[in-house]
Amino acid sequence: MVRYVGLDLAWGRTARTGIAVLDDAGRLVHSSSVRTDDEIADVLEQHTAGQRVVAAIDAPLVVPNLTGRRVGEVLVTRHFGRFDAGAHSSNRSHPHFDPPRAQTLADRHGWDVDPAVRPAPGVSVAIEVYPHPAMVVLFGLGRVLPYKGKHRRGLDVRRAAWVALLDHVERVAGDVLGLGGNVRWAEVRAEVVAAERAAVLERLEDEVDAIVCAYLAWLWETEPERMVVLGSSTEGYIVVPGLPTWEPSPRVASEAMPEGVVRVTAQTDAATVAQVAELFVAYRAFYGRQGDADAARAFLRARVERADSLVWAVVEDGRAVAFTQVYPGHSSLRLSTTWQLNDLFVAPDVRGGGAGATLVRQVLAEASDAGADEVRLETQRTNTRARALYERLGFGLAADAGQDGEFLTYTRTPGR
Repeated sequence: MVRYVGLDLAWGRTARTGIAVLDDAGRLVHSSSVRTDDEIADVLEQHTAGQRVVAAIDAPLVVPNLTGRRVGEVLVTRHFGRFDAGAHSSNRSHPHFDPPRAQTLADRHGWDVDPAVRPAPGVSVAIEVYPHPAMVVLFGLGRVLPYKGKHRRGLDVRRAAWVALLDHVERVAGDVLGLGGNVRWAEVRAEVVAAERAAVLERLEDEVDAIVCAYLAWLWETEPERMVVLGSSTEGYIVVPGLPTWEPSPRVASEAMPEGVVRVTAQTDAATVAQVAELFVAYRAFYGRQGDADAARAFLRARVERADSLVWAVVEDGRAVAFTQVYPGHSSLRLSTTWQLNDLFVAPDVRGGGAGATLVRQVLAEASDAGADEVRLETQRTNTRARALYERLGFGLAADAGQDGEFLTYTRTPGR
């Protein structure tokens, strides 16, 4: 007998984790949220004791790299970044991944994490999965469903996306999972439809993602021919149920640009360009480059007019209060495109209001749409505020850059 386990595993050891278990026929027999490793073990003891296990875990499982990105993350972003399903970076410089919680759990329960080891009698295995790209393929999506909490994403948008998500799961996997007669699934749907607070959706998110993971575990054993391993057990990997053969859908107007964010181009009004140029002067002064303000203004205007950089600004009440400038670059040897987030500056009187984070998120989304493989940036070692922002948004120290000097190099795969 075999049991299929899905874990939407929190990186922290006491944060909420979703867990789901399917029986040997693929029917959903348990789904819930837990927190600690011992609570996970209790669920496993109740539902998998004495059974072979195939587990699919949404969390970094094999993390051999000290810094930078794993191969699996690079490949997921290459194939799925345009659908807003790129992968975040993980490496052992982050305390959550040294060792990864998922690896600790696999060791504790005797699950082999090498994707080359196929499920077989007497062999329990675990693979790393990622629901967002999996949903793109399973559901035939043109872009990931906006059901997760994001900056400026309203409850109505999320609730509608949640209903669509549940519909897709029922359409694609409902018969296998036995959702038609599953009491807990009916409760989840009722809670989603009636949700008046984002907290209700947040509480259900991990559980439903875990159900999707459990279905991927079932596919790993029953339909191995469709499953694709991006990466390897030595470099880090993520398993997906196939690759998209279609183009992503256009963004809807509400997703295209957050309120207050503008792309600064040669067609932008002169007043806004002039205000951004003053922010550029202040940015350079922050780094000790003073006394050449006119040259700095001319430099910024030239970049905008020639379109050889990408500039965005946050405008509040007719005033540009923050800007960022990106230089796209390409590598012939690596056959890749990198966006260098070169400049980011927020006016002192509006710092702490989220303008900087908004611009970085915009860059990550635009880089994903453009098919870039990586977003890189540098910041002073002593600029702890900026470093905290970048790390909160998923950036990690770049493995291929020296990190001993005044400036640190960060990298992240594009995507929202």
